[in-house]
Amino acid sequence: SSGINAEYGEKNDEGHREVVHILQNPGEWMSDQVAPPPPPPPQPSSADAPVADVWVRDNTLIVKYLNYWVPQFTDIFQNTLYTSVRKSSLTLLRKIVRYLTPDIVVELCAEGNPYSSQIVETIASVLETDSEEGTVLALSMVRDLCEKGYDIFMDHFCRLGVINNITKKAMLYAEEKQKSDK
Repeated sequence: SSGINAEYGEKNDEGHREVVHILQNPGEWMSDQVAPPPPPPPQPSSADAPVADVWVRDNTLIVKYLNYWVPQFTDIFQNTLYTSVRKSSLTLLRKIVRYLTPDIVVELCAEGNPYSSQIVETIASVLETDSEEGTVLALSMVRDLCEKGYDIFMDHFCRLGVINNITKKAMLYAEEKQKSDK
């Protein structure tokens, strides 16, 4: 019985490590690049020989995972009071946004999906209340979202006051810089 539990625990740890690796390096499973095929093993001269498998990015699988994780991370950010948890969820959202491709943005934010609004609400919240580090993450998310889905996100940015908050922060920064230069 203990051998079975140990084997189960090892499998569970391996699965946990794989999930942690995916969350820390989302670009690996979301990139457009196709992994190079392994070198072909020596084949008999038969014409029916199998062809080597090649890993190809599957947008439907990516969108399926994002449909689950984006609302989780935005909800965690909006509903927790712990600064470390807010920072972690914001960092994970930042990684997701960073590695999105424009075609996945369109699929993810298709009509009827609230994800574009949820992401922008999180950004607006960060710009209103969070630290300098959170502001930097939010600004980089705004930049990436504008590059990948300007038409989708600009209405949300205007509606939720993100543009106004960015302008205010830029003006404050310019004033502080001007004062420090004197």
